[in-house]
Amino acid sequence: PSLVGSEMCIRDRSKVEKGANGRWFFVKLLSIKEPTWEFYKKNKLGVKSAYERFMRKDLEDVKLKELKKRYAKIIFLDRKIVEELKDKDVCSLGNDERMVARVGSETLRVVDICKLITQSEFKVELDGLLKNWIDGRIVDHYALGKGYHLKSPLREDIQNYRNQLLKRVFVSVVIAPKIEIKDEELVDYYDKHKDEYRSPTLYRLGRIVVTSEELMRRLITEIQGGSDFKYLAQNYSIDEMSRSLQGDMGWLSYSDIPDNYRKNIKNWKKGEVVYFKDGPHWVILKIEDVREGEYKPFDSVKEDIKAKLFEEKVQQELDKLVGVLMKDAKVKIYKDRLRKLEELL
Repeated sequence: PSLVGSEMCIRDRSKVEKGANGRWFFVKLLSIKEPTWEFYKKNKLGVKSAYERFMRKDLEDVKLKELKKRYAKIIFLDRKIVEELKDKDVCSLGNDERMVARVGSETLRVVDICKLITQSEFKVELDGLLKNWIDGRIVDHYALGKGYHLKSPLREDIQNYRNQLLKRVFVSVVIAPKIEIKDEELVDYYDKHKDEYRSPTLYRLGRIVVTSEELMRRLITEIQGGSDFKYLAQNYSIDEMSRSLQGDMGWLSYSDIPDNYRKNIKNWKKGEVVYFKDGPHWVILKIEDVREGEYKPFDSVKEDIKAKLFEEKVQQELDKLVGVLMKDAKVKIYKDRLRKLEELL
């Protein structure tokens, strides 16, 4: 869906992109349907939420422009270094302490940029990174000047963040060094939870959509008699996409298949044909092929398992420590009062 732009016209084709599964694909716009009033009423809250996000973003941009003008004297950006960095791998410069940007007393060095790039899960553009950093510092400067950090609910949020930060530091300094995870544990976990590391089974579905039960039953008879499903989809389906693709819906995982389709498929075997009423139309589905899911190799998920076991062991150690501290502090929990409170909630 992200490939479909508002400027596309019917029969236009998007650029070719590589998907998360490693396959290349493109999108062709076959038709455009204007949303109905019923659709709007059904999705009113979602439309309102999207509109509010759009307006909030617009207002934020306006406010940022005002703040940049107000704090222009305390904002510094070394454009010479920025241009130099665009032609280089920033992280190859080592511990480069040169200052690239400053807002008030806060500075951003080359080495800091390397850390931000390394921490990001996505490809980072230098201009975007600098803009986000400067914008963030400007907002911080404004908020601190207004004393927002001393007012509720931000004050409580800051305290919660401080507590979480202290917990992370405590875990990393006191608990983490004690934890040891052996390779045997990783293999054992993998063997016991193998289904968690299996790619989903994929189904290739064919679809025909018609308006009358009589035509649907005639097509079912022809399919059962050996007629070509693709030919029938191309010549009888009223759904433009089904017709143009000879009924092919592509490879879909179980969760990708619409609910009203899933509940009508019984055996999930290759060659199964089902039919059902879907609103004013009749739908004929055929499972053209099935591709069973494959288990991911142990080596490819080893680090994920290690991280999971590490978190479990950290929590176990924390629970033990909290138990000891509560006992020493003589903490008492009134379970009867707690149950009453739960009933009220």
